[in-house]
Amino acid sequence: MAFEFLNYTKGGLNFGSSIIRFHPKLEKVQKLKSLNRKRRLLNQYIDQFYSKNRKELLLAKRNLQELWLRNDNDFFKIVDKIFSKAGWPKGKYICYISIFPSGPRFLESKTFQSFYKIGDQNLKQMQHEMLHFIFYDYLEKKLTKEFIKNNQEKVWILSEVFNIIVLKQKPYPAHEKLIPFYQTLWNSSKNIDEFLKKSL
Repeated sequence: MAFEFLNYTKGGLNFGSSIIRFHPKLEKVQKLKSLNRKRRLLNQYIDQFYSKNRKELLLAKRNLQELWLRNDNDFFKIVDKIFSKAGWPKGKYICYISIFPSGPRFLESKTFQSFYKIGDQNLKQMQHEMLHFIFYDYLEKKLTKEFIKNNQEKVWILSEVFNIIVLKQKPYPAHEKLIPFYQTLWNSSKNIDEFLKKSL
């Protein structure tokens, strides 16, 4: 993931800069042109980091588990109401602790990563990723796969904007200008079908 995100920008957010803020030693690695050397040095750094910070990472993992379990019932109640108890896509949902603040999620495997260092903000981030799973699943039930495939970027933006509105989070920089319109759209009915129909 570090290799993928070190030179990655999306939605106006520079993921590489976020990584370097917490791992300044990787700035030199980021600038390397040789991909093999970049991967090798990243692997070395990550192995050393895990070895040196094992206790802190295990504690962070436990804290993340406890944070989620203290709040999961409220989250699931809200989501059930929004999606009219449509049900979650089947699978074993797993959150992996990460030493990088990238927060990727993988719809097919129902897995995502959460940064070990951001504290209470982790709850919103975990809820954000979980909301993606049911949003995309719901969308697939309402639309053709061809439509979703042909509009991947637009669907991704809508999923991000929807999550920001529902969870009251900070949007990607490039999406900030979209929030007032979609917030008004959502507030007019707070109905997911109506929202999707008008926004898509």
